[in-house]
Amino acid sequence: MHYREITKKALKLNLIKTKGLTPEATLYSQILSEIRRQTRKGIVSRFVIYRGGLVGLSRWQPSEAVGLASQIERHNQDARKKIHDRLLKMPPKEFEELVSQLLVALGFENVIVTNYSNDGGIDVRGTLVVGDVIRINMAVQAKRWKGNVQAPVV
Repeated sequence: MHYREITKKALKLNLIKTKGLTPEATLYSQILSEIRRQTRKGIVSRFVIYRGGLVGLSRWQPSEAVGLASQIERHNQDARKKIHDRLLKMPPKEFEELVSQLLVALGFENVIVTNYSNDGGIDVRGTLVVGDVIRINMAVQAKRWKGNVQAPVV
């Protein structure tokens, strides 16, 4: 939806109040600021900007707290949290084994988990096979961080 149309609807529904002369520009600026702020934090913003001043939601958000779609979303959130909690509690060596299994499932060959100590920071080695033509030797360092890893760290 275009940001001007969003502003008109928000004003009509008394969701926002303004004494300014350009509420459309103010709202659009706030949306852009939120996207930049969330991106810097490594968080997916609620909004996506398209060409021509169009704004959308980055992910579907149920409008009702009940209904099948809402129940599915709650179930998926619970499942993601349980998996995340389990990954954080997993012993380091077991986590490295899981990473190696994931690489195999993604099409890597010759996947090996290195010795736990004196591995030079490399936890898993394997060969990425692309289209059965390209083979790239890869070294993986498996890390579990509680928060998002920011670009400078990577």
